[in-house]
Amino acid sequence: MKRTITAIIAIATMMLAVPAFATQYNYSPTTPIQAITNPSGVNNASDYVWGINTGSSLTGKTIKDASLTFTGFTAAQSSDILDLYLVNAPTSFGSVLSTGYSFVNNNTGDSFLKEYTGSTNFGTVTYTFANSDLTHLTSFLQDAKFGVGFDPHCTFNFSTITLTIDTQPVPEPSTLILLGAGIIGAAIIRKKFKK
Repeated sequence: MKRTITAIIAIATMMLAVPAFATQYNYSPTTPIQAITNPSGVNNASDYVWGINTGSSLTGKTIKDASLTFTGFTAAQSSDILDLYLVNAPTSFGSVLSTGYSFVNNNTGDSFLKEYTGSTNFGTVTYTFANSDLTHLTSFLQDAKFGVGFDPHCTFNFSTITLTIDTQPVPEPSTLILLGAGIIGAAIIRKKFKK
């Protein structure tokens, strides 16, 4: 009977030792998105940057996943090209703005994400960050500021843009203590059963 009660207590303690939940952060531009356009079609002639200031929300957290989702994503012609970048040092925040920014000639270490072309109606598209993108994002977040860059070769429209960042769950000290107690209890029970 004593062994059964001890076993139940050890198992219950281990079950209570669940890690803290991961957190998901969603960011969207603060103003309606206008057409992202470059009538000349020349590379880097009219670049757009959506600057994001996360404040302290991601401080000390480990990024597990990130993705960009576009809805109502259309192009004027199927031959139009849109290049996406992760921007290290945006100069304004909140809205997708046309800037004098140049993704090719800048020295801030921007990271190329993806090129979209070959359709006039992309609909809803989600770009999931690769491991190298997550490494750049983590580096860019050292000052809590980064951005998404758009280099259009002609004209693109979106209904919405959403950036989603998932963080790793971080075990709390009390969780680790409960887990340790459960493991010690299980070891004691096993030792008793062997006798």
